[in-house]
Amino acid sequence: MDTLTHLAAGVVIGELAMGKKAGKKALAWGALAANMPDMDVAFRYFVSEADSALFHRGISHSLLFLAMLPPLLALFIQKIHGKDSNSFKKWWLLVFLAWFSHLFIDVFNSYGTGLFEPFSHVRFSYDSIGIFDFIFSIPLIIAALVSILSCKKKKITAICSMAGLSLSVLYLGFTIINKQKVEQLAKSELARQQIHYSRILSTPLPITNFIWTIIAEGENGFWKGFYCVIHDKTIYYDYIPKNHNLIDGINKSNDFNKLQRFTKGFYALRKSEHEGDVVLSDLRFSNLILTPTERASESGMEFKLHITPHNELTVHRAQPDRKVTVENLKQYFRKIFNRTNDAATPLLFPNDSVTER
Repeated sequence: MDTLTHLAAGVVIGELAMGKKAGKKALAWGALAANMPDMDVAFRYFVSEADSALFHRGISHSLLFLAMLPPLLALFIQKIHGKDSNSFKKWWLLVFLAWFSHLFIDVFNSYGTGLFEPFSHVRFSYDSIGIFDFIFSIPLIIAALVSILSCKKKKITAICSMAGLSLSVLYLGFTIINKQKVEQLAKSELARQQIHYSRILSTPLPITNFIWTIIAEGENGFWKGFYCVIHDKTIYYDYIPKNHNLIDGINKSNDFNKLQRFTKGFYALRKSEHEGDVVLSDLRFSNLILTPTERASESGMEFKLHITPHNELTVHRAQPDRKVTVENLKQYFRKIFNRTNDAATPLLFPNDSVTER
């Protein structure tokens, strides 16, 4: 999830756990503890691009670190404020809950969270909420602002914090139910359109839980479509060939194998604008708006595979245009409220050249 949401969650938990006894100090430490797992981004410049993708939300987001580091941080906090200010157990509970909130929220995103690192490299992702969802975040942010700006009315701040946290948790429950309904419809549509697939992935676009990306994997490619839960009656799928043959006969680096693990196999290859290079698109991450004039294989996370003179692959992180603009935001909400024509929707249109079904 985004940093602001984690900060707000930490402030709210700090208010509920120790706001009455520790005041603003509890809010500050709660906000810090809630963002500690994301400190791993500071190390991305010291590792390869593939390692960076896996290192983020890796061991720093593990249950091992959750068990080991909050007690140390609680001891540090108590030392700063003095042993008489509040007990170690209370500071530990605050830090633990704020830290846990980060892991809990991230598990519902598509990126993947290594809860059992370093003992298991399995990445957990329920894919029910976008990397940013303002409906989920707004109650937490409002509650956090009330706690920060209010000085003496602790009863009111506590009520606001509990209300904000409860609303966000209830909305998270809604996203789980919503995902189940979307997948049920997606499978029905795939069957109706006689599309054969081995597995399916559904994940919402950022901002709300109302527009979803559906990816179904076939033998040689993927079927990708978008669905608005408010008014769409069907799902239009576009076919994306895997093109894994583009690197046949080339010595695949260890970094490439790591990318395969990171993407969970939901990736497609295409030729780069630079001769000889190949682009790997992680299909789990869609741009905010994708119109029929753009390539369906483009995604919000891409890697460039450079073929060396020795016929080996090297991995470089690409920086695709995520298309978060004012115009695209307007178009996004027009799509939700059905105030746009088909040519402007983020739905993909069937590819006439497709033969796989």
